[in-house]
Amino acid sequence: RFETENRGINHVEGGWPKDINPLEPDQTSRFRKKTEKEDGYTRSMLSLGNLVEHTIKQNNIVDIYENYFQNLQPDVVEEAPYAKTVNIYRDPHNARRTANHISWYADGARKLAVSYCNLE
Repeated sequence: RFETENRGINHVEGGWPKDINPLEPDQTSRFRKKTEKEDGYTRSMLSLGNLVEHTIKQNNIVDIYENYFQNLQPDVVEEAPYAKTVNIYRDPHNARRTANHISWYADGARKLAVSYCNLE
């Protein structure tokens, strides 16, 4: 037996509380100023800054122009690659839209999640 569940969200402008209209610059500006004055905001920005700095330093260490695998010989493949259709999943939404990302559940690939693009 195969169980399905449909859940949806239209993520156009993100992270705003329900009482804030993201299309109103005054409301979003007031909300940002209020959030930036909170104690947790400063601590969060400092910890995120350290994390970003660490990641940037790691990226700067890697020489993207160095040929790391110059002595590596390609594997010889005797049979041609192929693909086989196992299942076809249809979008439950009536409007045509493009799938943006597909994720499988890590434990045995029993669950599938798809995010779609909003083309409006």
